[in-house]
Amino acid sequence: MLPKEQLTDAVRAYFTGVLEKFDSLRTSVDELAAAIDQTQLRIHKIRCQIPALADKQFIENCIAEEKIDTRGEETRDEDSEKAGVHFPFSRLNVFLQVDNSEAESLVDLAKEVIDSFLEVFPNGEV
Repeated sequence: MLPKEQLTDAVRAYFTGVLEKFDSLRTSVDELAAAIDQTQLRIHKIRCQIPALADKQFIENCIAEEKIDTRGEETRDEDSEKAGVHFPFSRLNVFLQVDNSEAESLVDLAKEVIDSFLEVFPNGEV
């Protein structure tokens, strides 16, 4: 049988090894948690950008279809008027937070918004 001092040293060495393993495990868990946080942050950023990119596409489509005239008013062609279809600006106004007291047209505001998006996403990449 081992003397008391050797037994104490052996137990101390054993538990020191166990504590080192726990410390290593804690470091691994912390690294995994940081990776998960980064992934969640990326997912959150992407989810936040999707509506903005959809609105950007919406505005580009409206301008491309020439549904916005130079005065910034609704335009209706005869076919859509007969079908009861028109282009409301409610979504565009909410997105742009248009202040009707200013003299800027919706076309100018839409171009400013698109330009600001292109500054943030020059290649259209998220």
